[in-house]
Amino acid sequence: MERAVVLSPTDRLAISVPELTDGSINTPPARADDVEEHDRIVQILKETKGRVGGADGAATRMGMKRTTLVSRLKRLGINPRTFL
Repeated sequence: MERAVVLSPTDRLAISVPELTDGSINTPPARADDVEEHDRIVQILKETKGRVGGADGAATRMGMKRTTLVSRLKRLGINPRTFL
């Protein structure tokens, strides 16, 4: 919102729809690489019952940091809580 106010060239605030979203909308992956990654993450989250971090978490099983996996979950629109 602040960015829109600062960048607004007139007295009226005009925001396009993409700027109103917070990125948490579950959108289907667009690229083939994303589809493969999405399916792999979903499978591992099912195996770990939605656990992302920790010794038995999905991030460890995938060989990455928890924060990296969280970023990918957001990018792919995956909510790990649905696998509890």
